[in-house]
Amino acid sequence: MKTTMYLLVALLLGINGLAIAQDRTSLGFSTPNSSSLYAIPFKAEDLRAGERYSTGNHAPGIQAKGEDFGAKRYLGNNKWTHLKSGKDGKKNADFLIYNKPFYAMADGEVCGCWRNAPENPTPGQRHQALNNRLMAGGGNHIWILQDNGVYALYAHAVRGTIPAAICPNNAALFSSRTSGSRSPDIDPNVFIPKGSRPRVKKGQFLGKIGNSGSSSAPHLHVHMEKSGKPISMKFERGLTAPMSSTTSGRINNWTKIKGKEFPSGRILIWPPRSLSGEYTRHKFKASDFQRMFTHLADSGFEPKWIDGYSVANKGFLNFSWKPSNGRRWKAHFGLTARAYQNAFDNRGNLSPIFVDSYTISGQVRYNVIFKQVSGSFLARHGRTYNQHKDIMTEAGRRDLEPINISVVSTGGQRRYTVLYRNKNYNGHYIKSQVKEADYQKLYDDYKKRGFSPVYINAYKHSGEVFFTTIFARNGGGSLRAAHSRSASSIQQEFNSAMQAGYSTKMITAFDGASSQHRFAALWRK
Repeated sequence: MKTTMYLLVALLLGINGLAIAQDRTSLGFSTPNSSSLYAIPFKAEDLRAGERYSTGNHAPGIQAKGEDFGAKRYLGNNKWTHLKSGKDGKKNADFLIYNKPFYAMADGEVCGCWRNAPENPTPGQRHQALNNRLMAGGGNHIWILQDNGVYALYAHAVRGTIPAAICPNNAALFSSRTSGSRSPDIDPNVFIPKGSRPRVKKGQFLGKIGNSGSSSAPHLHVHMEKSGKPISMKFERGLTAPMSSTTSGRINNWTKIKGKEFPSGRILIWPPRSLSGEYTRHKFKASDFQRMFTHLADSGFEPKWIDGYSVANKGFLNFSWKPSNGRRWKAHFGLTARAYQNAFDNRGNLSPIFVDSYTISGQVRYNVIFKQVSGSFLARHGRTYNQHKDIMTEAGRRDLEPINISVVSTGGQRRYTVLYRNKNYNGHYIKSQVKEADYQKLYDDYKKRGFSPVYINAYKHSGEVFFTTIFARNGGGSLRAAHSRSASSIQQEFNSAMQAGYSTKMITAFDGASSQHRFAALWRK
């Protein structure tokens, strides 16, 4: 599956995550039972960087529990706008929400729809056909009778974007004027009789958001009703943030929905991301990782590795998340040595599966991921080279093999942070002081001997770049590798690897660089 790269303490009961900014620590919590909850009708991958969806309280009546969804773009300084860059809002296409896709919130059958009505010419000006009652107030819309007996309306779509496979009504306008009061208000012209109703599944694409029918500007209207009464919508996943005006609503201030309705008032919405093979990014600002962690954990992912590094004394992260398998997990990032030790002391019955060290302004920071897995392990941090050799000997006596050998340069010395676990490498070698210029030859030599890298890390020491890597005979599948690459080059390598069906095993960057971001990576399948 193609994947895009852009590149405290409580009992853990599930796969979601909670990030605590003060401690820069994150952990897992339980997820509400999704069988009785709805999916937000949007997906995070449809948002560009800095964009979020938005809504506010709806008018009273049968639609009182409904939402009119828009989208906003972050301008900085806690300011947001609903318009695209350089636009004034005089055209439908000026709005961020315009032409964004929307999706089914639950399984059900389409009992009414219209897909080819003309859109309103401009925001604030309704089409004459609406005034003549030759189209429904919903314009291009879908009524779904959900399997729980509740009716849901999605209204005001772009002409022709609702698929014909789920909406058999293809005329532009009604053949005759209609009026009257109905519950639910499914116009006779759009009604689909029983036995002919297309089925839809939760998360299925329904159309694109526009400005058709009784709409004053591009938006998606959604409400639910049953037996003439409005029905509240409780969502299984997603994040919200308050926004009382265009100058409030902070991009880092996110709260999990966790099976509840949207909060009252004007809010921003960050829907979950679709679960795919992996979500991997590089050159990600460490200061922004808190909110990304919360979003990915809320979406149902779990971290596989979190590689830290610094450039010009600023912290960055490379990371990869994959769909959670339901086992408990906990992750910490940006920890001091004392906090790192405390994380180990308070991990409960979880075991480390990944460790990492890096520096920011000469200070060592640590990342670690714990998970509910079986097997023995040996982990140490902040050790000298000689101590590192003693740890290797101890690991050998215990039949443990290396997972991570992370090295940093601080105070003129190399310091090692290591993790050993039960593996099946069928032989391995650890190399932690390989000069960048020598790495390719080392790689080629080990390849001839039947060994390939399973871990790679990079750091700067005494003005030179060094690699630390683990070569194993049983690396696990076909390998692609790259080193000493720019951000754009590693992106191209990533795209090619994903298209060829590989999975990312590691992307690392040279810690301690003064200006340039340079990367090395491993992919396998």
